[in-house]
Amino acid sequence: MKYPVYIFISIIIAGLLFDEQVEAQGIVRAQGVGLRVSFWNISGRRSTINVDTQNGMSSVDLSGIGPTFYYFSRAYRDLFLETSLGIVSSIRTDHSSSVNSSVQIESIVPFLVGLRYDLLSTRLSGALHPYIGAGVGPYSAFNLATTVTADGSANGVQEKIESTMEYGWYAGGGVNFTLANWFALNADIKYHSVNMQPIRNYSGVELGLGFSFMWGKKRELYEIKQIQVVVDDIYPAYHQIYTTFPIALVSVKNLAGYPIEVNIRSVVKGYSPGAKDSGFIKLGSGEMQDIPVTVYFGRQMLENYKSNTVILDMELEVRAATTLRERLNV
Repeated sequence: MKYPVYIFISIIIAGLLFDEQVEAQGIVRAQGVGLRVSFWNISGRRSTINVDTQNGMSSVDLSGIGPTFYYFSRAYRDLFLETSLGIVSSIRTDHSSSVNSSVQIESIVPFLVGLRYDLLSTRLSGALHPYIGAGVGPYSAFNLATTVTADGSANGVQEKIESTMEYGWYAGGGVNFTLANWFALNADIKYHSVNMQPIRNYSGVELGLGFSFMWGKKRELYEIKQIQVVVDDIYPAYHQIYTTFPIALVSVKNLAGYPIEVNIRSVVKGYSPGAKDSGFIKLGSGEMQDIPVTVYFGRQMLENYKSNTVILDMELEVRAATTLRERLNV
């Protein structure tokens, strides 16, 4: 099992190396589908391949590998409902002088429903985001053994088929490496508890690597409730006052389950020598505040001798793990 462990660690290290180069906020889309390839030693044996060309003998023993398809949908904020269907199989073949061939296939088909919680979500910068999960469901086991003796007659063929089904549960965790808001790589580790005696106790650790495609409405961190103009008429004689007295208020509500910080950068083109920041204001979960908008006015204001209509351009910055930006004007 050491090789899947090395692969699991390698994808985490790769995510850390590229983490700062990719702008992401965890899983922001509402739903998605994915494919995983997992290793689960359901046979209890080591994976080996042996070939003896001199005596015409060979054997292959693969202890457990298979694909899993899954679908997930956001239930609430960072909590997702996940449904998965997979198959993990171990294959053992043998060819010797006394037995032409024997094949033993052992498979587990889990159909599971669970919950996944994204830890820290947008509180972590970059693309690497951990999660934990747990679920329950039916596990179906199939065991097929076929043996063909050397004479090749009908009496020399023996087949044995066993099948059973039991309910079990799993728990584990992993990481999503979000390359875009619609695509992510992932690596996870799960412990399955499923006892199918008298066939076998299949409880054990599963390691998986995969990817997912996502779509749907993005999770919103904030909402602009309204933009209110406080000063309708701007007078050149008072141009210095507007650097501290707000000419507009922007009402922003925090929709995230944790604090965010909001800054508004404002400018009036043709009359402002530079942009003016409100400074980052912290909003708690569910909190709404009116962010004051102030403006720098330069000598261009004093050189104006007629009444003009101007546009106040604003850039809203919302900072959590990364900084989101939105253009506004009034």
